Amino acid sequence: MPAPTVTIPVTGTDPLVAANSTTEAAINTALSDLYDAAQAAASALVDAEAAVRTADIDALDARLDGLPSEIDLPALRKVAVDHLVHRPGDAPEHFDGDVGVVVTNEDGKALRFDDSRTVKSSPRMAVEPGRRYEVRAAYRRAAAVPDPANDAVQVGIDWFSANGTALSSSIVNTDTTLTVGAGRREVASVFARSAASGIQTVSPAAARYAVAWVRVYGTDHQTDIEVCSIERLPGNLLPGPDGPVGPRGLIGPVGPRGLRGFDGEKGDAGFSLQFALTDGASVAIGDRPATGSIDGATWGLIGADQSITIFIWSDAAWYNAGTITSAAAANVANTIYVQEAGNDALLGGSVANAVASIERALEIAATRDGELTLIDLLGANSNAVTEGHLDMPDNTVIRAVHRAWIMRPATGFEERNLFRMGSGCFVEGVLSEGFRVDSLTNPTSGFFASFRPGAVINRVPYVHKVAIRTPVSWGLVAPPLDRANGNPAIGRGGGVILADGLVCSQYSRFPNIMTWGATPVSPNGIGYCAKNGGLVNAVNAVAMWAHRHFYALSGGQIILSACSTQFGDYTLHADGFRNIVTPGEVGVSLTVQTVAADAIETASATIIDAMWAALVSGGFTATWNAEDEAYTRADGLLFLRCVRWVLEYANEQPMLDFAKGLFNTIGERAFSADKLAAFTFSFDHMRASINALAGVNAASDTIVTALVDALNATLTTPVTRKEPSKITAIGHTWTAVMAGVALTKIPPALNATPIQDSILETNEGVVVASGQDDQGNALFVGGLTITADTGELGGPPFEQAVRRIATRAAISRSF
Repeated sequence: MPAPTVTIPVTGTDPLVAANSTTEAAINTALSDLYDAAQAAASALVDAEAAVRTADIDALDARLDGLPSEIDLPALRKVAVDHLVHRPGDAPEHFDGDVGVVVTNEDGKALRFDDSRTVKSSPRMAVEPGRRYEVRAAYRRAAAVPDPANDAVQVGIDWFSANGTALSSSIVNTDTTLTVGAGRREVASVFARSAASGIQTVSPAAARYAVAWVRVYGTDHQTDIEVCSIERLPGNLLPGPDGPVGPRGLIGPVGPRGLRGFDGEKGDAGFSLQFALTDGASVAIGDRPATGSIDGATWGLIGADQSITIFIWSDAAWYNAGTITSAAAANVANTIYVQEAGNDALLGGSVANAVASIERALEIAATRDGELTLIDLLGANSNAVTEGHLDMPDNTVIRAVHRAWIMRPATGFEERNLFRMGSGCFVEGVLSEGFRVDSLTNPTSGFFASFRPGAVINRVPYVHKVAIRTPVSWGLVAPPLDRANGNPAIGRGGGVILADGLVCSQYSRFPNIMTWGATPVSPNGIGYCAKNGGLVNAVNAVAMWAHRHFYALSGGQIILSACSTQFGDYTLHADGFRNIVTPGEVGVSLTVQTVAADAIETASATIIDAMWAALVSGGFTATWNAEDEAYTRADGLLFLRCVRWVLEYANEQPMLDFAKGLFNTIGERAFSADKLAAFTFSFDHMRASINALAGVNAASDTIVTALVDALNATLTTPVTRKEPSKITAIGHTWTAVMAGVALTKIPPALNATPIQDSILETNEGVVVASGQDDQGNALFVGGLTITADTGELGGPPFEQAVRRIATRAAISRSF
C-alpha cells in the first residue's frame, strides 16, 4: 500500500504559488516518514503477539503434562452442575441424606422416594448478619396414595454452630394433603439471624450455618423431590443507570446497578421511574444509601404488603414521596383468589398471588377457624380436575362466573361428592361434569353438594346458579331404555344435591341444603336427594333427563318452589320413613320456681365440674378423649339451662327438645351404646347437685327429679313414631313426562304417561304436588286432575265427591 500524499491546488497567478509548492513537498516528505514508522510498529506488534501465543501454548503444555493420566469424571461433573445445586435430580452429588431414584417427570429431573426418606442440601450455607435467606423446596406426588396424611412431606432447616456442631432443627412446613391431582407444590420461607419485616424464621442465636432438608413419611407413596435449597436473597432495590434520553424531561437518575436494577424509560415530563420488585425487602431507613448522587435521585423500597415506598434525594436529604401499591398485588381482606395459572405455594391473598387449585384455597380457609372467607375463582378454567370430597370449612363462600369453572373428577374418583359443605357455606356459578352417583336406589355419593361429615349445621348451606352435566357416549341414536331396572344400557349419571341427615353432626339445628337455580342435566342420574331426616329446599330448580328428578327416602324431605322436571323417568319419588323419638313427659304439676332457677344459673360451673370429676372417679372416662370431655361439658351446660327454663316458665318444652337432641335424625342415640350408663349417671349426679342447692325448695326438688327420671327413661327405653319421607311441590311444571333419560333430536318430546304416573309414593312415602304439564293437563293437591283436551275432571277427590252426590241423589229419589 503506497504512502499517502497531499496536493495543494494552485489557481491564477498568485505570488504564493512558489511557497505553496515548497509547502506541499515538505508535507509529503513528512507523511512518507510517518507511514514508514507506522508500518514498522505494526510489524513489531505482530511479532510480539506471536511470541505471547507461543509462550501461552508452552505454559498450557506444561500444565497438561502435570495432570494425572486418569481424569476424575465425577469431580468434573460436579463442577459442571454447580448451577443446579438446588435440584437433587440434576445434581445428586451435591446432596446428602438418603438415596432415591433419579427420574424425569414433567418438571425435569427429580429424586423419587417410595418410603420414609430425607434429602439434605450441601454444602452448608453460611448465615451472615444482616442478610436474608430463603429455604425453598418443590415436590409432587407421582402415584396416588390412600391417605396423604400418613405420607406427609415435611420441609425444614438444620442449624449448625460456627465449629460445625449440630444445634437444632426448624420445621418450615408439613404437607398432609399432597395428592397426584395437587400437581407441583412449592414451599418457600425467608429466614435471617434477627427478626425483621418479611422474616418468617429466625435462626438460633448460636447458629452460623444452615442446611435445608425435605423429609417424606410413609411407605404407600411415590414422591418426587425437585428442589431442596437455601438461597441468599439479593439486597434491596438499587437505582439503575440513566436510560436513553427522551425528547421531554429528565430520565431515571444515575446509580449503581443492583442484581435486579432498572433502567429509566422515556416519560412525558419530569422524571420517569420504573421499579423492579425485590421480594421481602425492608422499608427501614437503613436500607437506603446514606446520600443521593444528585437532586432527584430516587430509591424504592418494598413493604410486606408488596407496595413500594418511593424516596427522592433533594436538598441533602431523603424525602418520602409516597407509596405505590399494585391493585393486583394488594391483599383483599378475607379473600383467597384462585386461577388456573396460579401457584399453590402462595397464599392467594391477592390477584397477583392467586393459588392454582380450590384444594389449596380450602386448605388456607381451614386455618381461619370458621371466619367468613370468600374463595374467588378468577377467569375461566375448563378442566379443573379434582378427586372430589372438597371439605368446605364453616362460613366459606366459593364464587365463580357462571359456568366459567368446570370441575371434572380425576380418573377413579367419579363416584365422589364434589363439595362437602359446612355451616353457613355458599357455592355459586361452578359447573361439574362427569361425576356419577353410586346407586340409583340408595345413593351416598356422586353429587355436586352434600354435607361435610360431622359438620354442625347452624346456618343452612346454599347452592346458587350451579349446574352438573353427565357427558353422553352415544350419537344420534340412544341406547335402549329400561326404567324399571335403572336403564343399565345408559349408565348412571350424577346428581346436584344430597342432604343426608346422618352425615352432618347430630347437634345440627338445620340439616338442610338450600338451592336456587341449581340445574342437573344428567341422563339417568338423580337430580336432588334428601334422606335420613335431611331436607332440601329448592327454588327454580330445573331437573333434566334424570332417572329420579327429586328423591326423598328414609324420612328425607324436599320442598320445591316454582320448580320443573323435563324428560327423564320418575319426577317425584318419596320412599319410606324415619323414626322420631317421642320424649317422656313428667307426671307432676309444673309451677314457677324463680329462686331455684337463679340458684342453678349461679352454680352451673360448679355443678358441671363436680359431674365430670364423678365420671372420672367412677371409671366412665377410661377410654375417652378431650373431645368427649368437651361434649360432655357442653351437654351438661345445656341440660342445666333447660332445667332452669322449665323452673322459670313452668313449661316442659325445653327439656323435651333437649331429650330429642340426644337422638339422631332416625331415632337412634347420638352417642355409642357404651356411653349410655355415663349419660344417665351424669344427669342423676347433676340432679343431686341441684337439689342440694340452698335455693331449691321441696317443690323444685320434685320437678327436677321428675324431669331427670323422664329424661333417663327416654334414653334407656325410647318411644318412637314414624315420620314419612315427603316431597311438597306446589306450582310444579312437568315437561315430556317420563319421555326417557336418553332422547335425541328434541323437540318434539311428548308425555309418555300422565303426570300422576311419574309420581311414586312407596313404603309410606308422601308426595303433595300441584301444577301442570306442557300439554296443559293440570294436577291439584289431593289428586284432582283436569285433562286439557277434554276438560274432564278426574282423580280421587272428584270421584269421591261425585260418588257422594250420586249416593244422595239415589237415596232422595228412592222415596
